[in-house]
Amino acid sequence: MLLTHPILLEFGAGLLLAEACRNGALSRLGFLLPLGVLALCIGSYIGGPRVVVYGIPACAIVAGALALEGGTRRSTLKLLGDASYSIYLMHPLVLFVLRRVIAHVPLGGWLGFTLFITLALSGSIIAGLIVHRFVEKPLARLLTRKRPLIGRSSRGTTEQSSLQLSE
Repeated sequence: MLLTHPILLEFGAGLLLAEACRNGALSRLGFLLPLGVLALCIGSYIGGPRVVVYGIPACAIVAGALALEGGTRRSTLKLLGDASYSIYLMHPLVLFVLRRVIAHVPLGGWLGFTLFITLALSGSIIAGLIVHRFVEKPLARLLTRKRPLIGRSSRGTTEQSSLQLSE
């Protein structure tokens, strides 16, 4: 069913986190950040339903990070937040490439898994920051530039058209 699709449940959790953050309800939940990372690592290794393996740990990680931010503007967290959409868009590509590369590395078990997770996180963040800096920000500047609208005079008032529609 569409309403219980894992992506929609995770999106809903994000909405609830935003509201909780706005109301200050996350201020003492910083401990969720490392617990979420641990749950993500264990869940990824063991497997299970997407919401349990990825959704709940991701929610805990974001809640913990928001709690640790504590209302101050730390430059690293702000940069990661600004680049979050680019990171989101780049992570599938990074994972695709990483899976192909890591298949040729003769490491298994926890060591191989830890290497994969570390490279996946750092690679996704680095790729996302690069795309944010060199693609997203320039495009945003280009698209939000103020341009004169058609039909506006140099004084900023709308000129009346001399063309009248007849009945």
